[in-house]
Amino acid sequence: MDGDAITAVLATLAHHDRIHAIKHNASELIDRHRRIPDTAGTTTVHLLLHDRHGQPTHQGTTSWAALLTTRADPHLPGHARTLRRLAGPSS
Repeated sequence: MDGDAITAVLATLAHHDRIHAIKHNASELIDRHRRIPDTAGTTTVHLLLHDRHGQPTHQGTTSWAALLTTRADPHLPGHARTLRRLAGPSS
């Protein structure tokens, strides 16, 4: 979530184009998620997490399902708040 990069992209789009892009990307993510077989949720994945400055913060393993839950529950709402803040008033 690079604020400068997001601001630069948002500056090139009208408000309705931003809304369309977010809805389109969310739809794509949901569609791809639906195509993942339920059995894939137990697949172990290796994690190497970094902070927003690119520094490693955690290394370990988890299940694919736990990774998705971790990304969706706390992170997506935070990213949505950041995008709203960076977008400023709607035009």
